[in-house]
Amino acid sequence: MKASAKGTISKIRVLKLAPQTLVRFTLKAEHQTYNCIVSRKNIVDQVLMLPEETKNISVYGHFNKRNQLVIEKLAGNPFANSHEIEYFRKRA
Repeated sequence: MKASAKGTISKIRVLKLAPQTLVRFTLKAEHQTYNCIVSRKNIVDQVLMLPEETKNISVYGHFNKRNQLVIEKLAGNPFANSHEIEYFRKRA
C-alpha cells in the first residue's frame, strides 16, 4: 500500500553499512508516528545530513510486512527557519 506523510524527523539511526546502507528514522506526523526505513543511497545521504528534529519533511513510500514505511521519495525544506539558514551560510 502506497502512503505519504509530512512531519518532523527524529531518531535517525544507521542499521547496516555494508553491502547496502540501511537507515531508520521516526517521522512524527500530525496524528500519527511512522517508523521509516530507507536504503536508496541518494535518500540515505540526505537523511544522514539532516539534524535531529527537522521539521517540514515529506516522504512517500510503501509499507512492508513489519509495518515500516519504506521511503521511495523524500522532499521538504529542512531549513525553514531563517536563523538556521544563516548559521549554515556562515559555516560555508
